[in-house]
Amino acid sequence: MERILAQLKRHPIVSAIVVLAALLLVLSQLPGGRPWLLRTLDLAPLASSELTAEIPPEGVMLRWNALVNPWHHPSKDLTFQTELKLPLLLHNEGVGTAKVEAVRLISERQGKQIVWEALWQAEERQWDPTSPIEAQIQQHRTPLGLIKIGSHGSPQRLVLDFAPIDYPGHLPRGTYHNRLQVKLAGNEKWRNLLRFSFTIPADFALEDGSGYRYQYWQPFAVGPSL
Repeated sequence: MERILAQLKRHPIVSAIVVLAALLLVLSQLPGGRPWLLRTLDLAPLASSELTAEIPPEGVMLRWNALVNPWHHPSKDLTFQTELKLPLLLHNEGVGTAKVEAVRLISERQGKQIVWEALWQAEERQWDPTSPIEAQIQQHRTPLGLIKIGSHGSPQRLVLDFAPIDYPGHLPRGTYHNRLQVKLAGNEKWRNLLRFSFTIPADFALEDGSGYRYQYWQPFAVGPSL
């Protein structure tokens, strides 16, 4: 013990770290201490392995623009003709609150890449077939803000709507291999969270003559990715 104390005296920084760790340990053992400590520390960003995601059985949904004019990005000078809806179950297995600042999806098909930006958080609802779909979609989604996910709780369900930022046309048929990435608060690095694929079948009709059916969300099953 004397040797340990002597070492600590010669290394004040190490000594301070040891004292702080001991204090945190004592606080965590007090009644209500652990929740208070987690809220106070609010450790973020977390390691990517501590934040996990899965896609519920309903899979990916796509819709194609049937309007005369293309859709416009809400904050960038670009247009697009396809949107992607992705339900997610996010689970934080680490300590503290995970704060997700941005979400994107990178899709690859036949050697070409499309980057999708998560722009909105959508409500889960049944659409009224007697009312115009476009107004309903815009009314029942909000701009995506900071996503907070508490630690070791039940998976948090989110439904995110994405728009492509580098592909202005209608998304064609084929198989897409995807990487879901998140950017955590205080860290500029994108972290891979999930890999999956989906296929728009060769016999899928991108239009039905009226131009309105495919403006509604169309479901596509999710499969494994490379």
